[in-house]
Amino acid sequence: MKRVVITGMGIVSSIGNNVEEVLESLKAGKSGIEASEQFKENGLRSQVWGSLKINPAEHIDRKQMRFMGDAAAYAYLSMEQAIADSGLTPEQVSNERAGIVAGSGGASSLNQVAAIDTLREKNVKRVGPYMVTRTMAQPFLHVLQHRLRSKVLTTQSALHVLLQRTVLAMQWSLSNLVSKTLYSLVAVKNWTTACL
Repeated sequence: MKRVVITGMGIVSSIGNNVEEVLESLKAGKSGIEASEQFKENGLRSQVWGSLKINPAEHIDRKQMRFMGDAAAYAYLSMEQAIADSGLTPEQVSNERAGIVAGSGGASSLNQVAAIDTLREKNVKRVGPYMVTRTMAQPFLHVLQHRLRSKVLTTQSALHVLLQRTVLAMQWSLSNLVSKTLYSLVAVKNWTTACL
C-alpha cells in the first residue's frame, strides 16, 4: 500500500496566522470567537464571529493584491506558508507532479457590496476592471499565482465537499498521478457573508 503525505501546511485563522500559532491556541484552549461591531451595526441577530488579525496587503505585493478579494488573499497567504513549510523549490511546485486542493467558503461578498454601491452611487465605469476578480469565488487565483501546472481541485462549498476533494487527491497520489499535493481552505466571514 502506498502512503500519502501532506508535505506542507499553512493557515490563517481567528486563533493564529500560522500553524505554530494555531497549535498553541488549540493547546491553550483559546477561542477566536468575539463580539462583532460589524454584525451589531448591521442588525444581525447573531453578533459573534472569528475575525482574522492579519492585513494581507502588508504581506502581498500590491500588483497581485489588486486582483484579490479577501478570500483569495487569505488563501494566498496560507498557500505561501504551505509551500514554505514543504521545503519545495519553485521548480518542484511548478511541475506536473504537484497537485493542489483549494477551497473557499464563498465569494468576496464585501467586494460585491462595494461594487454594487459604486454602481448605484456613480456609474458602471467607476466600478473598475479589478473588481471582477475580487468578487469571484477565487480558490483558483492563488493556484495561478504559484504557476501550478498539474492536478487542481477547487471548491466553493461546505467542508464536506473539501473532504471529498481530499479523498480524490489521495487517490491521485495512490494512482501515481501526482507526488506532491498542497491544500488550502478559506472561509471568510464578514457582515455581508453572514447576511447570505
